[in-house]
Formats: sequence, structure tokens, C-alpha cells
Amino acid sequence: MVISITEYTVKFHVKFRHWRHSKLLTDNYFSGS
Repeated sequence: MVISITEYTVKFHVKFRHWRHSKLLTDNYFSGS
């Protein structure tokens, strides 16, 4: 199964953006406590 570079990049960006968003929420939650 071959994945094109663009598809791989898009998936990576989506995962990274989701991870960064989750991290921001977590940081805000802890700093707000």
C-alpha cells in the first residue's frame, strides 16, 4: 500500500494540529486551576 507524500503530510498536519490544540487546552486548564 503506497501513500502519497501529500496525503501523508496532510494526515501529519491534522494530527499535529489536534495534538497542539489538546496541549493548549491542557495548559490552559492547569494554569487556570
